[in-house]
Amino acid sequence: MRTPALYALIFFVGGILLATNTALPAMVYFGVAVLASALAIICFILEKATTSRAVICLAVLATGAFLTELQSAEFPSNHISRFASADQIMTVTGIVVSEPDIRPTKTYLTVQVDSLQYRDRAIASCGNLRLQIQAPTSAFGYRDRIKFTGYVNQPFSGRNPGAFDYRRYLAIRQISATVTVPSANRITQLQSGASEPFVRSIVTPVRDYISSVFERFLPSEQAAVMKGFLIGDVRNISSEVYQRFKNTGTLHVLAASGANVAYVVATLLLFIRLFRLPRQYRIYLLIAGVVIFSFLAYNQPSVVRAAVMAIVTLIGMALYRDTNWLNNISVAGLVILVFRPLYLFDLGFQLSFGAAFALILFMPVCEKWMPRPKGFPRKIARYFLMIFYGSIIAQLGVVPI
Repeated sequence: MRTPALYALIFFVGGILLATNTALPAMVYFGVAVLASALAIICFILEKATTSRAVICLAVLATGAFLTELQSAEFPSNHISRFASADQIMTVTGIVVSEPDIRPTKTYLTVQVDSLQYRDRAIASCGNLRLQIQAPTSAFGYRDRIKFTGYVNQPFSGRNPGAFDYRRYLAIRQISATVTVPSANRITQLQSGASEPFVRSIVTPVRDYISSVFERFLPSEQAAVMKGFLIGDVRNISSEVYQRFKNTGTLHVLAASGANVAYVVATLLLFIRLFRLPRQYRIYLLIAGVVIFSFLAYNQPSVVRAAVMAIVTLIGMALYRDTNWLNNISVAGLVILVFRPLYLFDLGFQLSFGAAFALILFMPVCEKWMPRPKGFPRKIARYFLMIFYGSIIAQLGVVPI
């Protein structure tokens, strides 16, 4: 079996769909997963290969359903979502659990709530909310402990068919409520955050340096666009320029994706070769570069997918294994869905993997149809023609979505 990860991904996705369309408790799926895993081990020992594979598929399906049910199960009585319709001002305390999203006119913070003041009494709480500050500010950072007062609201849901469903969008990201404050002055920083050493000492300085270089040598609008090209940071692009990209069908170039990861690997490879390092060390440095870039690009799903694919491929090269792109992308999908099963319903996730699967399945067919010409001009023409075919295949891959 050359693509075991593909079969695992299919059954894991089946488990996610099963959990979202049935009302069975999580422990039922957990029990099935444990029993199926034990039975698979027994079948393996008894050399019942076919039965073992079937039971493993059942275990993977049950695991997908179990993890999905854990994320979408009914929240406890003290969860922040329980207070989102109270129509009362509350004082909320929590920790900023992601990088601040600073935009030209506002700032978004994702806050993990640990307590709130409700009806003159302090209540221990849990869950995530999205705090919107009606002004751009860099006063708060990752892992800061903050306190603020405002109305805790339910995110609005799309009422019309096909309309953007903000509530579903946030639920996929495990955010259950929203609060809006007019300015940063309404927020008290109780404790400065201590982010992970890797982010604090490497990722943040590199990201700040990239931003400073663009802002020093380019006008503000062009600097914002360049940050979008390089790391997918579109927060400072004006709505007018953003709409122009959207109208011309080129919005995808502002999203960090597999192409960006490929450029990073190619650039690092050229640089590392100058030092004539042993093959294994070159691969380790390339993996480190891919991981750093993924964090620079805020670990967007499209970047994580490409980064995992690149890392799996590089590990295979280190072990002298042949590359199987279909297996690699399946591993990437599994890694993302194991931690965030509800990402299956995220449009960006679907578009990213739809295009990638189409390219992996159909580009080799195009290459076989097109003979390899002799002569430099014809080779160049074939190269650009393959790029054109790749764009068409990627577009066709996302048509069903």
